[in-house]
Amino acid sequence: MVCDKINFQAFIIFEKKEVEDADILILISVGSSGVTINNLKKNGMIDFIYKFEDRGKHITGVCLGMQLLL
Repeated sequence: MVCDKINFQAFIIFEKKEVEDADILILISVGSSGVTINNLKKNGMIDFIYKFEDRGKHITGVCLGMQLLL
């Protein structure tokens, strides 16, 4: 993983509480944007992502994750 090469500790999270203290959120995904958005909504992650950014935290996306952010 690229994060390892730059001595950046990364975690795969499945629940909002796991990322509360994070400095950066990297949104990665593959597949259908509709399915991904529905899963994010179902798990309450859409609002969480907005609140994460509102706190001045950084968000980046990879692959479908970047498309979803745009």
